[in-house]
Amino acid sequence: MRRSTGFTLVELVTVLVLIGILAVAATAKLTTTNGQEYVSCREAVTRLAVVQSINMNQGSSPDVRFFINSDGIFGYCIGLDCSNNPSSWHGVGGGDRVVADTDGYIGFDYLGRVHQDNTTLGLKDSGYYQFKFSPAQGSGSCAVHVYPEGGIAWN
Repeated sequence: MRRSTGFTLVELVTVLVLIGILAVAATAKLTTTNGQEYVSCREAVTRLAVVQSINMNQGSSPDVRFFINSDGIFGYCIGLDCSNNPSSWHGVGGGDRVVADTDGYIGFDYLGRVHQDNTTLGLKDSGYYQFKFSPAQGSGSCAVHVYPEGGIAWN
């Protein structure tokens, strides 16, 4: 009886899994960013969806806006007389570990679309409103896109 030499499938899969785990751990340690910009993007998308949902439920007179400032702080404000002061906002996110590339606000109509008269963010040539978060120290960025018809995405 001849005995075959080599590795079994279980051994090979185990080694590949261990290499994958080590690669993920090494990548996390070697990158210069702490990922805070991605956390801010996810939080901002969630707040935008809240604002959109509230405005859709208000009917023909939506009055909730999503605000962002260049310090990386964002939130939403109920009432059209809100200021650009984070102390008057609800659901405040972001903070001292990120910066944003813009100051302004965006509002939605009762159908969930961007309300053109209730928005200070400029429409990009590619057809969406955008703001970016970057870490306060290090490199990397994350962008939030808001499409005029109401879609919200980040990358």
